[in-house]
Amino acid sequence: MEKRFIMEWKCGECSTWNISDTERTHQMDICQCGKSGVDLEEHLTRTIGNISENRMSEVLDGGVMKEIYANTYKQEKRGILGRIAYKLSCLFKS
Repeated sequence: MEKRFIMEWKCGECSTWNISDTERTHQMDICQCGKSGVDLEEHLTRTIGNISENRMSEVLDGGVMKEIYANTYKQEKRGILGRIAYKLSCLFKS
């Protein structure tokens, strides 16, 4: 049985909160300003634009949500190399 995940994410451009769900496969959820988006799959997440915060939760039996993690990105406007460097630095923090 596939697991179901829900991600709440905040656009770094217009500061609105959006929701992506793994039940909608191959669906890029775009912010209302059109500058950020998330495609949330069970084993893969694709993002475009500037996502400043996100929270990932797993939906358990009975609709109970269990928070897995929450992130706040410290650098607002950075390119792909900045995102990679930031994620690597998070992996190697002790």
